Amino acid sequence: MAQSIESPPSSFSTISAYFRALSQTPQRLARRAISVSTPFEELSHVRARSGTDMRRSLRWYDLVALGIGGMVGAGIFVTAGKASHSYAGPAVILSYAIAGLCALLSAFCYTEFAVDIPLAGGAFSYLRVTFGEFAAFLTGANLVLDYVLSNAAVARSFTAYFGTAIGISTSKWRFTLSLLPKGFNEIDVIAVLVALIITIIICYSTRESSVVNMLLTALHLIFIGFIIVMGYTKGDVKNFTKPENPNNPGGFFPYGLTGVFNGAALVYLSYIGYDAVSTMAEEVHNPVKDIPIGVSGSVIIVTVLYCLMSISMSMLLPYDAIDPEAAFTEAFKGEKGLEWVSKVIGSGVSFAILTSLMVSMLGQARYMCVIGRSNVVPSWFARVHPNTSTPVNASAFLGSIPPCEGERHRTRVQWALDPPPIKIGTGRPRKNRIKDPFENPSKPGHLTKTRMEMTCSNCQSKGHNKRKCGNPTSSASEPTTKKQATAAQPQPQHLPTNAEA
Repeated sequence: MAQSIESPPSSFSTISAYFRALSQTPQRLARRAISVSTPFEELSHVRARSGTDMRRSLRWYDLVALGIGGMVGAGIFVTAGKASHSYAGPAVILSYAIAGLCALLSAFCYTEFAVDIPLAGGAFSYLRVTFGEFAAFLTGANLVLDYVLSNAAVARSFTAYFGTAIGISTSKWRFTLSLLPKGFNEIDVIAVLVALIITIIICYSTRESSVVNMLLTALHLIFIGFIIVMGYTKGDVKNFTKPENPNNPGGFFPYGLTGVFNGAALVYLSYIGYDAVSTMAEEVHNPVKDIPIGVSGSVIIVTVLYCLMSISMSMLLPYDAIDPEAAFTEAFKGEKGLEWVSKVIGSGVSFAILTSLMVSMLGQARYMCVIGRSNVVPSWFARVHPNTSTPVNASAFLGSIPPCEGERHRTRVQWALDPPPIKIGTGRPRKNRIKDPFENPSKPGHLTKTRMEMTCSNCQSKGHNKRKCGNPTSSASEPTTKKQATAAQPQPQHLPTNAEA
């Protein structure tokens, strides 16, 4: 039988209490790591630690709009081209359908928990009543960190898309602070202002935040409808089966069923966001009715929209002519007289980023609020303002973190599409993979020594490192650029293509 969780006093009440708690870490960890709570405890005295209750002001249509706004961000514009060009081809339509089905099954799990435990903690609260506090703490810490860093990257991407739409370079809106570490010292003024404005909105009222989200989501859906209509009217059904390059595989399944499922694994990232809707369960008027319709309904609607957008993209261009990085904007740039459409798409993506950012910031504040109720972080974060009935402390603290530039501030979609490079590739190489000129012919995906070692005129033929040459008087001829390195070093053996084979 599960041990019931106790209600320990806060370790953050005073400095002496904090250091006393640190000295008792082994005993506290052994006592609380596997202790679980019960739904009754979570809904009664644990929730009472916030003081005022959150106002139940949301209906099912609010949850549907929040789910659509949270999911339909910039993800579809980033993953669609990559999945079609390199993985599934025109069958990316089925990839989105499969990913949508998986997201719907996951949404059913969130719905079941949210109906049984209608709290703002989401996955953190669910784990506290099933696996204990330690598992909940690890999950909650990762979720908050993920939300904060992802929101910073999303806010910065708004500046990029908005600048593209109005024709202004983003460098004019950013400045560098020498006091901050390199990689985190470039402040995006527009991104900071957007984050602060959204923070003020979500602190003021959840209901008003939902209204703003519905307005922005409606505008974004108009842009999505515009893209779908343009693709249907300007596209050609021949692009479903005929590639631009006759040497590339054709048909609706150029990469087979394996490519369809690989594409589904990639585009699933476009569905991230429905989990944030479950954190609004404490503010839903009728959780039993509204949560299932809101969470599941939003996933179904988004799946239909994604499939229609992928059909539009596949009709505009053959799969091998699609730009993996900017599929929709580049597709219209190639059409004479339709260059203006790319700017319209940039404006639509800007609205999508705003809705995605608002839903994420709503979710992160509620996660932090419930984590504060468990006394894992200071209970100050758990306080709900009596006038606004929102977790103002958690919202203001997390929303005030400025979006700074850095390799670590990247969204989950960006990490999946462009991971930090270690080597060219692993495992079995793809047929259409771009081969590096320094690639080892006998080991596809691995570099030859000629690129990793600098050479000098004395031992160039052996490929020795200059520092290991042993002839300090030899004249150095280090290649300073990749082009010079290619000319100075013996080229790897030509690898025949599939057509030449």
